Amino acid sequence: MALTTVTLPFGPWEPDAARLGGTQSCAVNGVLPAARGWRPLNGLAPQQYAPLPGAALAAFSCREGEALTTLAATEQGIFSLENGQWQARHSGTAVSARRAFADYGSAVYALFGKQLLKAELAGGNVGGFSAVQAAPQASALGVVRDFLFLGGLEEEPHAVRWSGLDRPDEWPEPGSDEAQYVQSDLQVFPVGGRVQAILGGLGGADGLIFLERSIERATYVGAPYLFQFDHVDRRRGLLAPDSAVDCGGLCCFLSADGWFATDGARVKAIGLERVDRWFFENCDSARLAETRGVYDPRQRVALWSFASPKAAPGSFDKVLIYSPELDRWSCADLACELLFPDWTRGFTLEELDAFGSLDSLSISTLDAATLRHGWLSIFAFDSAHRLCTMEGPALEALMESTEHSAGRALLHGFRPHADSALAEVMPLYRSRLAEPRRPGRWARPDRDGFCPQHLSARWFSARMRIPAGQNWYHATGVQAVFEAEEKP
Repeated sequence: MALTTVTLPFGPWEPDAARLGGTQSCAVNGVLPAARGWRPLNGLAPQQYAPLPGAALAAFSCREGEALTTLAATEQGIFSLENGQWQARHSGTAVSARRAFADYGSAVYALFGKQLLKAELAGGNVGGFSAVQAAPQASALGVVRDFLFLGGLEEEPHAVRWSGLDRPDEWPEPGSDEAQYVQSDLQVFPVGGRVQAILGGLGGADGLIFLERSIERATYVGAPYLFQFDHVDRRRGLLAPDSAVDCGGLCCFLSADGWFATDGARVKAIGLERVDRWFFENCDSARLAETRGVYDPRQRVALWSFASPKAAPGSFDKVLIYSPELDRWSCADLACELLFPDWTRGFTLEELDAFGSLDSLSISTLDAATLRHGWLSIFAFDSAHRLCTMEGPALEALMESTEHSAGRALLHGFRPHADSALAEVMPLYRSRLAEPRRPGRWARPDRDGFCPQHLSARWFSARMRIPAGQNWYHATGVQAVFEAEEKP
């Protein structure tokens, strides 16, 4: 019988969805979502700096002109990256491992344990941190309008308290004349549990207060009421305090029943029948609350690092990725302690020696984002506490096509639709829908770009693999070549 060709696209990754007649990819790893198919995801590239003295628990960065500031908090203290060295800016012990940063004006504020600290910024340098007098002990920190907010207070975990108007260092006793004068106050939420996180300036909301089982919108109304608080969701809240990611008008977050997004007015499910069940099955249940998120403005995706049951204590080994604009998910095996946004620092000619002699450097190396100054990107700390960029070699990419049925057919092979000459393809096939899919053998493209196979089945799909370190840009699917053995 005549040969038939059919294109099997790489659909969106939705491991929770039904595979019978679906258009989704059931297996994906090491890639970024694209409008069609997938793009490569780069791994970590350690920078030429000494490692931190301990595991990174939080990090912060800001830019003022050409001056760049990078801070990292560990169990032992807070450190500033200055002149290529980590300089200690605070040391001591804390009642908890909670660390958080927020900048206001020319200062940066930090939660070290539950204590609020402050340091002045000047030309990329950071002074020593000192305690903010009269500030309450808290576990959540944020900026809403012209106020510094603290939540999860030690004396009242279900409340938020804010500083004076444009006076982040002033924390008078709530209800006092002084507090009324500077517009400082406290709000207790009787239901919803402990305050988990505070986000400012999201969409049309001045601020969002995430509790364990509810979300509240904060709107500044001025004296005498100061802030109006309205329910956004009375049942659903934040499971992991650091999982709420501001994606520019939309906040994506992890709740106790899955992944959701809110614009400050309503909440919608983004993981239902897609990735929710997969995530809870693959995340260490004892470390769900440690899930941490960050937004990559270059790739325009949110990334969440989380720990599988195999992850080492204090480290994460997997990353969940979501594109709010494309509404598509992916994932990757990536070991790290922390992901955070930072600006790249340009290298001097002397510092380029670490990459080899100038004569041996390629144009692509010299044009790499890691060598540019002031390029906003995603950075990480690896398991050795080293600062890394995510501009390393591409990770190994694994992609799966949709499943096709043409009755009993003899499959001759696949032609990869990927701009990589090293893309390998393996068939997945079965003769009855009640059977599990059986894997075939991996096949590399011949000189005509064809991956030969020889098997008989009623249902088949393709799994593609591109080795780590390869330069490629898009993979959209495969072209299957088969010969019908009987009518469908």
